[in-house]
Amino acid sequence: MTEYRLRASVRKNLSGSYRRSLFRRGLIPAVVYGKTVKSLPLEVPEKDVRGVLGAGRNTIVNLVVSGNGGPYKVMVRDLQFDPLTKAIIHADFQQISLRDKIHASVPIHLSGEAAGGLPRLSLRELEISCLPAKVPAQITVDVSGMKPGESITVSDLQVPRGVNVLTGPDVTVVTVLAPEEEAVDRDAGEVSPPEAAG
Repeated sequence: MTEYRLRASVRKNLSGSYRRSLFRRGLIPAVVYGKTVKSLPLEVPEKDVRGVLGAGRNTIVNLVVSGNGGPYKVMVRDLQFDPLTKAIIHADFQQISLRDKIHASVPIHLSGEAAGGLPRLSLRELEISCLPAKVPAQITVDVSGMKPGESITVSDLQVPRGVNVLTGPDVTVVTVLAPEEEAVDRDAGEVSPPEAAG
């Protein structure tokens, strides 16, 4: 499991005007909560939070808070984005213990080529429970040789030892569409152009 070091400062001013000034300086408001820090408002560089995401959403973060000790072992629990610019505008960090299991959402990635048709991913994230250091970066599903009409469910997935799957075993992960189904699926929602007046 990758670990990432992140520096932050305590945010003492909680006003809206100060919050806007953070954005102008490349910082964002954040909060860390847990057993030893309770709930602590922070300000952190937005680019550094993006660095955490680049290392993986379930990366363990060593959070160093200026003037407040640390590092604290945390994970990203929630992010808010600006709907127009897609910039991160708030981050929630949860303190963790490497000895206690956590719940996490792990992305599903397809590999290989099906034997005809198009693999359609129905489940994009798998809900799991495990120790923080055991959280996989992703779950890879090999569709090599799958034929149209065949599917893979959660019960078919191979997960690392020590990882408990919380998503229901009968949930479909991926289905291979036949060429005609692929065309219908691709065209769904498209509006036919109006016929020319005769």
